[in-house]
Amino acid sequence: MFLSAENYSADSVLAGTEGYNRNTIILNADYQFHGKLKFRTSNSFIKINDNSPGGGSDIYRIVSRLAPDAQVNVANPDGQPYYFKPDPWENEMENPLYELYARDATAKQQRFLASYNLNYEFTDFNLELEYAFENNNYRFTRHSKYQTYTTTGDPVGFGYSEGGLNKNSSLELSQKAQTTLNFSKSFGELDINAKLSYLAEDGKYEQFSTTGNNYLYSGLPTLDNFTPANITANSNSETERAQNYFAIAGLVYKDRYIFDALYRKDGSSLSNCSDKELDAKNPNDPTFGAIESESGINQLASRVYLASNNGFH
Repeated sequence: MFLSAENYSADSVLAGTEGYNRNTIILNADYQFHGKLKFRTSNSFIKINDNSPGGGSDIYRIVSRLAPDAQVNVANPDGQPYYFKPDPWENEMENPLYELYARDATAKQQRFLASYNLNYEFTDFNLELEYAFENNNYRFTRHSKYQTYTTTGDPVGFGYSEGGLNKNSSLELSQKAQTTLNFSKSFGELDINAKLSYLAEDGKYEQFSTTGNNYLYSGLPTLDNFTPANITANSNSETERAQNYFAIAGLVYKDRYIFDALYRKDGSSLSNCSDKELDAKNPNDPTFGAIESESGINQLASRVYLASNNGFH
């Protein structure tokens, strides 16, 4: 068994921005019971807090364009720090320090990845069960304070806005389950190897985003601090499913005669079989031998070989 934990932090180089923090826990284990039963698992949990610049990535462009003598540290008329328009020759540019002071953006993320594998050895059979999933929960919040400055027609070139709040949340879950049965046995000069497998995959994603503008009251950064007319919201969800069956059989007689057979059936919620045209006339086509069905694609293929001193025929 292996267990590890990590706490990683990075300070921000920007004023008013807290930086980045990540916590990771990893657990891996491998067990064997009575020589026939084996169990393996791998688990990873990750928690992230990421504080982004309140003014977005555009503040780097603004800093590069500011004049060397721009008055970025002068107070505003109401006493707020960092004069909103620090460069009188560049009225379109806002003070990047003010953006960091008046706005904030925080992302919180939790990821959990895990896999579990169980293997049992019979006399002639081998059974393997596997399940794996990945869960990703993401939340993002961007907040502008009440009485945040914005460009207006006021004599000084700017005036108050009443702030705003944006919240975005998403959840993603991917799962996979597989069962595999292997068979191997010899009957005199006949060797038989076979495999039977079933695979199911499932993916779900849901997201919503809500934005409110013009707070009713100062100091309450919540979505119920807006009039309904100033709130917009949207959401979406997606689900994808796929499954696969396949059976493989191989026979070798007297180490000379070889026969292989494969049957496979695939299905997916994303496929539309009625729109597919499969050409089974050309043996070189990868869809040769495929049979179209309502639930997916069926495929049956077989090969026969004769081994000799000159090779296979």
